[in-house]
Amino acid sequence: MTANQKVPRVEQGHPHPKRLRQSQQLKNRPIKRIIDGERFDTETALEIAARENGLPFNDYYHISETLYQTQYGTYFLAGSGGPLTRYAFEYGGVKGYGSGIFPLSEDDAYEWLKINGYTDAIEEHFSHMTENA
Repeated sequence: MTANQKVPRVEQGHPHPKRLRQSQQLKNRPIKRIIDGERFDTETALEIAARENGLPFNDYYHISETLYQTQYGTYFLAGSGGPLTRYAFEYGGVKGYGSGIFPLSEDDAYEWLKINGYTDAIEEHFSHMTENA
């Protein structure tokens, strides 16, 4: 290795650089779905907040998801996760790592932000649903 080359860094929780790259590629890949006649597209929607549960990519419970709002005001979660998450892909009775989109009501989007501690996003997008103490 020459002096100008960087040593590859392995993120904590990702003992395998290849799996870390796979995780980053899935996170950055746009997701598009038509659900009940409505089009959901992560490239054209407004990203409100994102979370990861901190588990390694190869963990069955690994999850990475983002809350979006379409230009028409519909909320949805887009993400990816291991075989024991809502994002699991099933083929032939075997579950594996997958990705997907889940439409949310305004109340569910608000609750998702509240559960995950996104106070600023709640104040910005759901101020009509909060009151001063």
